[in-house]
Amino acid sequence: MHQSLVNILRCPRCKAIDEVDAEKLRCNRCGAEFFELNGVPCWFPSGTVQKALWDDLLAKFIAESDKSEEVSAADLEDLSLMPTTRSRLEKMQQVRLASQRNMITLLKDAGLEPKLRKEFEKFDTKGFVQYFELMLRDWAWHSLEDDSGEYREFQNENAMALETVLAVLNEAGVSQPQSVLVIGSGAGRLSWDLHCHFSPAMTISLDFNPLLSQVAKRVVKDGDSIEFSEARLYPHEGLPEEYRWQLKAPAVEESLRDSWHVFSADAWTMPFKDQSFDLVITPWFLDINGQDCRDLIAVVERVLKPSGSWLNFGPFLYQNEAPQSEKYTPKEIREFLSLTKFEMLAERFTLLPYLHSPLVQRGRTEECWCFVVQSSNSREHLQFGGECKEKFDLSAPPAWFVMPHLPTPKFGEGMFPQQFQNIVRYMDGTRSINQIAEMLASSMPDGHDPYDFVYSLLREYVAQ
Repeated sequence: MHQSLVNILRCPRCKAIDEVDAEKLRCNRCGAEFFELNGVPCWFPSGTVQKALWDDLLAKFIAESDKSEEVSAADLEDLSLMPTTRSRLEKMQQVRLASQRNMITLLKDAGLEPKLRKEFEKFDTKGFVQYFELMLRDWAWHSLEDDSGEYREFQNENAMALETVLAVLNEAGVSQPQSVLVIGSGAGRLSWDLHCHFSPAMTISLDFNPLLSQVAKRVVKDGDSIEFSEARLYPHEGLPEEYRWQLKAPAVEESLRDSWHVFSADAWTMPFKDQSFDLVITPWFLDINGQDCRDLIAVVERVLKPSGSWLNFGPFLYQNEAPQSEKYTPKEIREFLSLTKFEMLAERFTLLPYLHSPLVQRGRTEECWCFVVQSSNSREHLQFGGECKEKFDLSAPPAWFVMPHLPTPKFGEGMFPQQFQNIVRYMDGTRSINQIAEMLASSMPDGHDPYDFVYSLLREYVAQ
């Protein structure tokens, strides 16, 4: 592992720093053991259990691919098919199966070993290999012309996104970041383009998905070319029904690859020390990550250096299952940022195409919000919550009540009944609601959420 990575590591399970052994891929304090896939560090709180899960999902994906092949073969037995229809179905089947086999081979070559495990029987492959178009968009798509030569102008989504991001960074005055973290970097294109533009001492391209991480590693770090075919059910008239794309990074100075790193980890338990990065970037992540935006603000603030910059870029596409109360508007998010002492430096809304394949005329357009905020130079608001001697008004809650990663105040005597004093003693002005809930978790009865318990206690006795 590169020394620049070793210098900022901490255990994602117990948060130890000095006890982390990067060479042996383990934490000497809690015993967590980590692993690598084709040179990509994979550091999760569950340790090597994460690899076992990926092995299981790969085995399931292989079984699904085999089943898909059987179903497609059965469809072709229909004697009423016209030769043209049969040819189209055969071609689509060949392309689909070839792509699935390429993905399977890539993951096997990286070190995954397909093996079903009973403890993971409830897990499915959704989300494991569903980002096929992202890989093509990042590293392969280019302009195509139909037989008439009048095919629509190709819209280079990568270039358009980069132009927007650089313009907002420039407006914000961010010009020479030396340590960059891209959370949810996918197949790595935006992180690589920004790395080439700024030439920082270190860029980390972080993603949870092993397939995307391996594509990023192979295409950028190793300089390989990977072939994937794409087939469209309704391609544009005059264009081929399928096309063989070459996933390959643009040629650059070789030295740039040495300071660009792929890392596989969970964004919510990142294995990096506090205040490690000058610039944090969250592309297409703030709204679709599956957790409350306030949690993301806490994660970003933890790893940002004082006066560091955070760039968010992407649309508002909250997951359907997300609570309506957590589908925040820009106005609400700006309020959250203000409560945590972030300063808005620049922002803009831009209409951009998204995953609009060159093989089709139809596509999707999204309104993307790109903003850059700067973290506070002072860390006082993260260290001490002050004192609270009287109840607060719930119609105007304090920052620590809204943003649960901020320290609660030290409460005055008599504000809580005696029976809760063992819990109140944790509220010493330095711990947050999140930390207090974590400390109470092991002593809570089954079925009781410690986070909800702390909030209920506060609402009952210190809010009005």
